[in-house]
Amino acid sequence: MTTLTKLERIFLVALLAYAPAAVLAQAASPLTITTPSKDVLALYERAREYAENVESESALPLLDEAIQKDPAFAMAYALRAGTGGGFNVARQNREKAMGLADKVSAGERHWIMAQQASADGDVPKIKEHIGELLKLHPNDKHALYFAGNLTRAFDDDQALQYFTRATKIDPAFAAPYNQIGYVHISKGDYSKAEQALKQYVASRPDRPNPYDSYAELLLRMGRFDESIAQYNKALEKDPQFVASLTGIGHNYLFKGDYAKARDTYKRSSDQARTAPDRATAQLWTAVSYVHEGKPSDALAALDQQRAIATKDGLIPNAVGTHLDAAWVLSDSGKTADARKHLDQAWTMTEGSQVPARTKTNLQRQIVMARALVAAQAKDFSTAKAEADKAKAFITPELPPAITEGYEGMLGVIAFAQGDANVALQHFKKADPEDVYTMFYTAEAMRMKGDTAGAAALYKKVANWNQNSLAYGMVRPKATKATGS
Repeated sequence: MTTLTKLERIFLVALLAYAPAAVLAQAASPLTITTPSKDVLALYERAREYAENVESESALPLLDEAIQKDPAFAMAYALRAGTGGGFNVARQNREKAMGLADKVSAGERHWIMAQQASADGDVPKIKEHIGELLKLHPNDKHALYFAGNLTRAFDDDQALQYFTRATKIDPAFAAPYNQIGYVHISKGDYSKAEQALKQYVASRPDRPNPYDSYAELLLRMGRFDESIAQYNKALEKDPQFVASLTGIGHNYLFKGDYAKARDTYKRSSDQARTAPDRATAQLWTAVSYVHEGKPSDALAALDQQRAIATKDGLIPNAVGTHLDAAWVLSDSGKTADARKHLDQAWTMTEGSQVPARTKTNLQRQIVMARALVAAQAKDFSTAKAEADKAKAFITPELPPAITEGYEGMLGVIAFAQGDANVALQHFKKADPEDVYTMFYTAEAMRMKGDTAGAAALYKKVANWNQNSLAYGMVRPKATKATGS
């Protein structure tokens, strides 16, 4: 399973409370973890292994027990923040960890602050605290793995170096092979990805996630039946590993069996232990209807997702359902209804108690959506005004993906205006691996008369096999464009 939320990892070796002299020699030693109890430390160590391997359900009870026995255990809160439960759980545990950061070792403090910077989307601070952490503990495999996970948000090449260094320190350390595989997937090098993920399976043969990750690669490669077999192996190792049910659903969807895909998503929802997981299952149901060309059913599923999110106080998730509904409606030509959802999203955000940084991020997304909806309605003066507002939300410390998303938005607006040249200029600055941008790049190329270039991109989109709402919108169009 990929770390779609980029799980932050924690680790330990010695007890600061019982060995204060270790702080003086941190540069030559592994990171010191602050807890006075060997039993609590053991719980944490077991939980860390599960969390590093994206097996949150196994990590959670261990972390909850560790926190119960040592309520001042900063790093346990930090790890708990990244192991599921949704936005509110993550926020509360990060705040606990930050509140205890001045009571722990320097390495732990930089770890916790890097995690908070990642949540804030503050790239310079992420780099600063990772840099300080690795100055103190340059040869700690867990610190390198943690650094790689956070760095993936803005620099895959640097992340790959961190993961590779971790495997050089300990070739039996399983978790980095998983992330090495995903980095190569993002680079389109499926051969190297398969090599890394097979190593991951060999390093951890009795656990579910290695099979799940390998299955995801096979899914991307279009080897759907082989992928289903690997997902089923993951479920044999742990029947509660519901992420594999989601993967099986994606395979059936891409095979064109939408009913079976939705049955599988429902199974994942029925087995889910938390509201965020149930909400995610509803999202995939909505996405399946978009793929099938049934926007009304998709909107009904998004309504159900919103009800789950709202009941559990998951404000960012609930706002996201309005954004998704607006996207579906706009794509269907119902721009007035789309605008209503965006207004509701804005009202929900304004009245929420989420951190200021989170509110700003949500409002930026809403403003960008308003620009795209206006362009869909051919109201280009409003589209430009909203795009200008969106630009004001983009500050230098944000990850490159934010600016890339903004450029992609400008490209789609230019395409809607019929200006293929300007559209392509913006698309060159957008994320080349964003499937929505990829499709509209093909459209702009076709508009310019580059039929061969457009055909190659349409084919790439049609065979992208990475599920999302955006993919549900463009895959059928790309498939039609290829003549399939």
